[in-house]
Amino acid sequence: MSFPEELLHFIWRFRLYSHLNLETSDGDPLRILEIGLYNVNAGPDFEFACVRIGDTLFYGHIEIHINAKDWRKHGHASDPAYNNTVLHVVWNNDFSVRRSDSTKIPTLCLQSYVEEERLLKYQSLVQSLKWIPCENQIHLVDDVVVYPWLSRLTIERLEAKYEYIFKMVQEYKQDWERVLGVILGRAFGMQVNSNAFEKLMLTLDLALFQKYQNDSVKMSSLLFGTAGFLNRDMKDDHSKVLRSEFEYLRKLHKIEPMRVEEWKFLRMRPYNFPTYRIAQLTTLLSNKSYWFEFILKEDRETISTTIQSFNLNSYWKDHYRFEKQTKVHSLAWSKDFISHLFINCFVPIVFAYGKFYSVEKYMDKAMQWLEEIGTESNSVIARFKKMSLKASTAADSQALLHLKKNYCDGKKCLQCAIGVSLLKH
Repeated sequence: MSFPEELLHFIWRFRLYSHLNLETSDGDPLRILEIGLYNVNAGPDFEFACVRIGDTLFYGHIEIHINAKDWRKHGHASDPAYNNTVLHVVWNNDFSVRRSDSTKIPTLCLQSYVEEERLLKYQSLVQSLKWIPCENQIHLVDDVVVYPWLSRLTIERLEAKYEYIFKMVQEYKQDWERVLGVILGRAFGMQVNSNAFEKLMLTLDLALFQKYQNDSVKMSSLLFGTAGFLNRDMKDDHSKVLRSEFEYLRKLHKIEPMRVEEWKFLRMRPYNFPTYRIAQLTTLLSNKSYWFEFILKEDRETISTTIQSFNLNSYWKDHYRFEKQTKVHSLAWSKDFISHLFINCFVPIVFAYGKFYSVEKYMDKAMQWLEEIGTESNSVIARFKKMSLKASTAADSQALLHLKKNYCDGKKCLQCAIGVSLLKH
């Protein structure tokens, strides 16, 4: 049976082997007093361990391999960092290992002390073809394991988003308003058009939004034209005006429009069409150009109410895209979409700002917003709900999305508290 070295690390960390009558490969009695500190960086796998071999106590490091030959294969024999290794733990003892000074290192072969059932349980998880590896067992895991783990994953997801934001903050020399504009664009693009919206917001200079803030025609023509939607002759009056205005702005500001093919409409609800979302984004930027300071300062209710007070151009009352008239529909901002903006833009950037400057009140504010907002509605959350893993807030749903993408899809059960719980018992 083949398995990764990581499984041996797991077995060692949680002492999932028989402790009775342990012996080294030379037949010396062995007791594990301290397993050591798990080291995920370069160097021995477990540092500062304590073992008793015969009547002698040894303090030092422990290195773990599937095959004893891996000691030589990984170059440990000539690496001084491994000279303080007091025990070599292996599954297949096919080689006698020595330090760089040629002294022999005691070896423990775990194969004789681990129940086969535990290995089979691990194998069944990683070979599972279910939606998540533990789909048939997850209901067995106690809530005292699940929900603290989800809380940790919420933070982990925000930390991951911070890394993305941190790079932009450095690139734009801590211009948080500029960074917010890019993230806001991605949020308006939803999942399908997020990259196109990001490109749109990166193509345009933020100073132009501020310059033309009070001119809705210029703002609309600037965004739609740069997005590539005004590159052809237009038929209706509103479209003609925007196209004409953009031709002037394009020459004035030397703008290179995107290709209209970069935007996706297929299998989308009309409210999510990129043209309609650009109209909404234009409305936001036309009514307020400095959003970062505003969201940093105000509470969620004030921000939501402010957005809801902005009215789209009446052209969009019977259009979702240019020159294709529809039945009259509402132009109101849906609560779900505003929650989406919080979850995917306002929360991450407020958290990132707090983390960047080590100001806890902003990180707490971001977490509070997630806990106030209702759970997201999508296929992933619905699938977890069928497995009795319910999300009651956006903090929960963000955690579940992170769990699925970053743990379940990669079958990282040994790094997941739920997987660890199942494998331990």
